Amino acid sequence: MEGGLSWMRVETEEEDKGRSETEEEEEEEEEEEEEEEEEEEEEEEEEEEEEEEEEVVEEEEDRIWSNDE
Repeated sequence: MEGGLSWMRVETEEEDKGRSETEEEEEEEEEEEEEEEEEEEEEEEEEEEEEEEEEVVEEEEDRIWSNDE
């Protein structure tokens, strides 16, 4: 009986290891996805800032042209 129980315990420990490894992998994937989302948000913010700067420059150029006339 004892031999059977120790075999079952080893199998259970291996299953637990497998589960924890899977959980770790899932956590790593979630972290990577979050990092990617943050990077995308930062890129979008940078693009918006660039567009705003371009608009300001265009408005200034328009003012200069209208003043010249």
